[in-house]
Amino acid sequence: KTSLTGMVQISSLIIFSPVFLLILLSKKSIIYFGDHMFTVKYENNNAYITVPNGIDLPHTLDCGQAFRWEENLIVEEYVKGREFSVGVIEGKALPIIEIAPVQGFYDYKNKYKAGSAVETCPAELSEAVTEKMQHYAEQVAQVLGLDTYSRTDFLLDENENIYCLEANTLPGMTPTSLLPQEAQVVGVNFNELCEKLIQISLDKYEK
Repeated sequence: KTSLTGMVQISSLIIFSPVFLLILLSKKSIIYFGDHMFTVKYENNNAYITVPNGIDLPHTLDCGQAFRWEENLIVEEYVKGREFSVGVIEGKALPIIEIAPVQGFYDYKNKYKAGSAVETCPAELSEAVTEKMQHYAEQVAQVLGLDTYSRTDFLLDENENIYCLEANTLPGMTPTSLLPQEAQVVGVNFNELCEKLIQISLDKYEK
């Protein structure tokens, strides 16, 4: 039997279906409907669509582009705010990292193109907001059975309301990925982090 790091399969399956868990959602595209902005997300796919400003919701849905990837869509009111991510290892939250796109919002291009976003860790937040967001990340991990490591993304609006966007059951694990950056802040370098996650997983499978 091969031991793997990360979550049990059922946790990943639940998270990748926002119909069952609406707070855990994937890539997004902002569209306009009158004076309001909306976010279009997919039920089971990481794909997203880019819609030019000024195109309204009915037109976008009717033209068929919104259904390019899937038959089911989730349409929500767009929340404007700062974006953060919180890694959790064995139920304990790491320092919060803020992701600030240089232009636009944090879409696929800004996520993977070098220099498109500024990542700050620890994030510049009040102690109260920091503790609350870390607590939420720990709760998400607990509820979903993410008992090894995970990463949960949040939005914080201008009134300091916190919105959970999604949970990642297998966060990026390169030296410059978000979770390793968070671990570095508490003195855990990349090699140590990898060894720690492997050991946690080995211990779990030996039980």
